Amino acid sequence: FARRHNFDLRSMLGATEAVMRGILDQASPMGNGGSFLCAGVETVWPIPHEIRDNASRVLSAVCGKHSDTCLFAILLVGNKMVSVVMPRYRAHQLHPSDLHLILNFCNYQPGLLTNELWFPLCLPRFNSSGFVYAYTTCLDSGSGLACILISQENTNEQFERFRKAGASIRQSLGLRAPKSTVLRVKDSSAATSCGGSSDGNP
Repeated sequence: FARRHNFDLRSMLGATEAVMRGILDQASPMGNGGSFLCAGVETVWPIPHEIRDNASRVLSAVCGKHSDTCLFAILLVGNKMVSVVMPRYRAHQLHPSDLHLILNFCNYQPGLLTNELWFPLCLPRFNSSGFVYAYTTCLDSGSGLACILISQENTNEQFERFRKAGASIRQSLGLRAPKSTVLRVKDSSAATSCGGSSDGNP
């Protein structure tokens, strides 16, 4: 809008109604607006700290092997976070508002529990001029535990790397692999990958 005041945003908002409505519902008086007001993210609670610590170690160990291409890694249930792995460098970490976008988007994807997803994401506080690409897979259909791995690369090779990483995370957590198919969300923006990358290990 800074360059073109008459830009029609409707072409970029296709199939986002559920996500936008979810964010508005969460921030409404009838929802749970505390995390928005406090610039925080709601986590799964109560949960024994041993389980959360083990999940964080598994996530860090697996993603550390792909530190050159893996920007962020998140474990979540619904729109609540279990653990997140980010670069140590503060400027490359996820802002809570970007985390809300990721969690709400995944929470309103009906195929998340039965499919592997690969889709572009724009995270405005991380880089508003480009896209990153997210791989999601359900680790446990019973609890709804899912994993999100985010990269700046949109290639078949990166998808396969994340697919193997997701399988490794599931195995390390002692979970059985569910039957799933692959869904690739169409990138209608035709944008190139995001330029912001980490310079430290998660």
